[in-house]
Order: sequence, then structure tokens, then C-alpha cells
Amino acid sequence: MNHDGKFNWHALILGIILMIGGFIAFSHPAASLVSIAFIFGIMTIIRGIYQIYTQRKLSKSGVTERLNIKTGWLILVGIINLIFGIFILVNWQASIIALPIVFAVLFLAEAVAGLFTLPEYRKMDTRMFVMKLILNILYIIVGILLIANPFAAAFTIVFLVGFYFTLAGIEFIISAFNF
Repeated sequence: MNHDGKFNWHALILGIILMIGGFIAFSHPAASLVSIAFIFGIMTIIRGIYQIYTQRKLSKSGVTERLNIKTGWLILVGIINLIFGIFILVNWQASIIALPIVFAVLFLAEAVAGLFTLPEYRKMDTRMFVMKLILNILYIIVGILLIANPFAAAFTIVFLVGFYFTLAGIEFIISAFNF
């Protein structure tokens, strides 16, 4: 349930879309990087729009003031997602080469934003806090691995896309029930 007792359908739908994107990436590993870049660009834009929407919704509802939640990181990551998504769609050839670094930046940005919001989740729900902590640790590990070896990451980009979309999908589906 979300803060006003209503089920969060937006988070559920986005989570399902992201999980479908993850399963597609896992089930068709021979798909071209152009397709992956295009899908990733669209999904990143959708995620950015949703993050900005959520920040605005939280601010308007008064939850941010009542629980002393700082949502600036959420809007920053939403803007970063929008910029990267547009860059990928406009410059798809360059984005194929840059995808491992783009993934690293997105994983690390998600982790930093998530770590800064952890105290607020601890106030609301212990299960959600633990789930967010585990996901943020996974985001950090993957981000560091991508930065450490971007050429190897380019060869496994299909699986990284699947992993990212699946984790993000799980996060949004869980938030639909616990927001």
C-alpha cells in the first residue's frame, strides 16, 4: 500500500514492463546491441519520468514534510535517467560503444540515491529497508565491475541489461505494495 492507503498501480506497471524487458534480454542473448540500446534508452526515459513523477507526488502529498524525507536525490537520478535515455536514442552508434560506462554510471547513481534515502525507508518499513539496502549494494558492485573492465562488460551487455531491468522491476513491484 502507498502512503494514502491506495495500491500503487504506476509502480506495478513500470515494474512489470522492466521485468519483461529483463526477460527479453535474457531470452534473446544473440539480439543486436542496437536493439538493446534502443530498448534501454526507452526504459531509461520511462524510469526517469517515473522518478520525477514520484518525487512531485511525494512533495505534493505532504509525506516528505511529515516524514522528513529528502527527495532531491530522486529527482536528480530521474533527470540523469532522462538525459542518458535521450542520448542513447539520439546517438545509438556511440551509445553501443558507451553502454558499459552508461550502465556503470546509472548503477552507481541508483545506488547513491538509494543509500541517501535508506534512513527514510528504515522509518517506514524494515523489510523495505533491507530490500533497498541489498539492491543498492548489488548496484554498487555491478557499477564498480563495469568501470573496472568496460571491454569485458561490452561482451556481456545483454545479461547486464537483463539484470538491471529485472532488479529495477522487482524494486518497483515491491514498492507498489509497500510505498
